[in-house]
Amino acid sequence: MDNFSVELDQAKGVFLPGQNVSGLVQFQLTAPESFKGKSQVHWSETETSGRETETVHYQASENYFYHKIQLFAGSDKELEPDYYRYAFSFTLPHQLPASFEGAHGSLRYYIKAVLGRRWMLDAVFKRGISVNTIVDLNQNFQASIPVKNEETKTVCCLCCQSGPITAIAWLPKSGYVPGETILFCGRVDNKSRSRLLHTSVRLVERTIFKAQGKQKEDERVIREITRNQQTASERENLELWNDIPIIVPPLAPSDLHHCSIIDLRYFIEFIVNPGTLSFNFKVPIEITIGTIPFRDSFPTFQPQASAPPFTNGINVENNVTHPIGFLPPFMINQYPNLPQSTYESGVFSGNLREEGDTEHLNIGFDTLFKPTYISYPSVDSQNNPSS
Repeated sequence: MDNFSVELDQAKGVFLPGQNVSGLVQFQLTAPESFKGKSQVHWSETETSGRETETVHYQASENYFYHKIQLFAGSDKELEPDYYRYAFSFTLPHQLPASFEGAHGSLRYYIKAVLGRRWMLDAVFKRGISVNTIVDLNQNFQASIPVKNEETKTVCCLCCQSGPITAIAWLPKSGYVPGETILFCGRVDNKSRSRLLHTSVRLVERTIFKAQGKQKEDERVIREITRNQQTASERENLELWNDIPIIVPPLAPSDLHHCSIIDLRYFIEFIVNPGTLSFNFKVPIEITIGTIPFRDSFPTFQPQASAPPFTNGINVENNVTHPIGFLPPFMINQYPNLPQSTYESGVFSGNLREEGDTEHLNIGFDTLFKPTYISYPSVDSQNNPSS
C-alpha cells in the first residue's frame, strides 16, 4: 500500500472553533475515518510510606468531540489496484479550547484515517491540526493599562543584617498578541553590602495540570535576557532596564477557556541574583496573551463598535477555504483593518504517537507536532498610547 495520507484543503491545518474542516483521504483499500479532539494530563510521583516507595501515576482526559465518517464499506467487495481519493468535511464545535502542548499534558486535535484490511492489521494514518480560539484584548480593559510590581529583600552578610535590595518591574500594559513586542522597564536599588551578580528578565509559562483530585505545577522559560553587573548603570548600586524589547512568540492564548484540567498563565519575571548563597528573588507580572490585538497597537485598526466578543465561540460560514497567512473573512468583517497576520509554529511540541497506538501507525510528516498559532509580526506596542 502506497500514498496513504490525509490532505487538508487548508494546507496549514489551522482552524477556529465553528469553522469547517475538509480534505481528502488518499488510499487504495477500505478506510473508515475517525476525527478526535481531546486533552489529557499525566505525571507520576514517588510516594514513600515507611520503608516502602511507590510510583503513582495520575491522569485525566476530556473529550471535546469525536466525529466519525465511513468513507467506504463493503465486507465482500475488493478494490482493484488503483489510486483512491475520498472527500470528507465536518464542522468544529463552537466552544473548543486552543491547541496546547505541555510538559505533563496536552490539548491536541488530530484526524485519524483507518484502513481496514482483511487478513492484515489495520493501517492507520494520523495528522495533527491546530485550533486557535478568539481572545479579543479589546474586551479586557484591565489588560490595556500600565502594570507595576515591587519586591524588597534583605540580605544577611556573615550573620549580620545588611541593607535591603528593592526591585521594581513595570510594563505599559499587560495584554499582548503573538508577534507583538513587550517593552520591559525595571529598576534595582541595592542598599545591601552585596554586589549584584546578575539580573534577568524572562517570559515564562506557568501551567497547572489537574487529575484525580491532585495538581501538578510546571514552569517553562520561553524567553530570557540576562545582564551581569558590568552592564549596570553609572552607580554600582543602581541598575536600570529601559524599554527592553521582548518579542512574544507564537503561543496559545491565556487560560485555555473550555478546558477544566489544564490552567495556563503567562508572566514577565524580573529576577535579581544578589551574589549570595541565600536566595535569588523575582518580581512577577502576569500578562494576558490574546489573539486580537488592542486597536491602539496598530494605527489603522478600528474594530466595529458592534463587533461582539468572541471569547465564547464564533458563528462562521461553512465550506469556506481560507488562504494561508490570512484571517478568515468573517473575522475581517468584524475587525476591519486588522493587522496582517501569519500562521507560525509554536514554541513547544508533543509526540503524536500516544499510548495505545500500534507500530503500524503512520504519522506522516513528523511524530513531533507543533501547534500553529496566529501571529502579528507587524504589530508595534510602541504605538500604544497607554505606554
